[in-house]
Amino acid sequence: MYFRTNDSRMKKPTKKTNKPQKLFAKLVKVTKKRFDKDPLLKRSHNEVQKWVSQNLYKDFKGLSPTKVKIADIQNAIEAVIGQKIAKIVCGSVFQVPDGDIEEQNWWEFFDNLKNIDANVKTRLNAGTYGVSDILISQDLQRDAEVSKIINEIRSASNNKSGSTIIGFRRVLPGKKDDGDPCSYFIDFILSEKGVLVDDASDEVFLTEEQSEESMAARRERLKTFKKQRSARARKEKAKKRKRPQSTQQEKTESQEMAQRRPSDIRALNAAMTKLEGFYNKGLITKKEFKNLLAELIKKFEEGGEV
Repeated sequence: MYFRTNDSRMKKPTKKTNKPQKLFAKLVKVTKKRFDKDPLLKRSHNEVQKWVSQNLYKDFKGLSPTKVKIADIQNAIEAVIGQKIAKIVCGSVFQVPDGDIEEQNWWEFFDNLKNIDANVKTRLNAGTYGVSDILISQDLQRDAEVSKIINEIRSASNNKSGSTIIGFRRVLPGKKDDGDPCSYFIDFILSEKGVLVDDASDEVFLTEEQSEESMAARRERLKTFKKQRSARARKEKAKKRKRPQSTQQEKTESQEMAQRRPSDIRALNAAMTKLEGFYNKGLITKKEFKNLLAELIKKFEEGGEV
């Protein structure tokens, strides 16, 4: 008996199966191209795929990739961006004090980045080691590419000090120096042997008024930091404290702590306020401030005189 087969028919299911994948790839390609033109929207390929999946694919699902026009995709992207962009809150680089972006050791980068407003746009610019995308501070802290760049610097430095990183306020590519918070970013540029790996001659400086406002904002953050640090110190000391065997010993220690604790806290707060004043007046550097602050906290935790 003779059975005739049709090869073209057998291939059709495969073509149908690939249509959603080709459509999705087309949407991602057009979206990535659009996002790369705008520093506010620029993101990795994987993030673009997630964005398309959440915001765009549902509008084109089921259509043939060949019948979907690029112009239609572009219009759909702009429609979604128009809705999303109104929700974007840009942190101001002018609210970041000079002291928070001054020269720092490469290994201090992540710790110091935590001091920057989470919505301020930032970038790590390390030349041949790599240049990250421009991301808001909180996203730059957990960006895999940034971690990779820091590790490259660590390997080249043999895990020692030497290379430093300095922050510069700059105008975003394609934007104007118009005072709009969304037009600026902080570029953290690597310096090797005192030489920057990129030109920063277009740096935007703070006015005297902006400098005062940035310091006021920093003082508010420092107050919050001091409260959190004091609370953590009390908890840590409570955990480390040896519990007495007898009830009488426990009672005596509790009475002594009740009498001593308020004065200790007042002394710590006074010392931290004085230290903050020295830093704000420029009498000590950021590094000296951090070291002195650490010493105060250590003395406080150990129960010594602050």
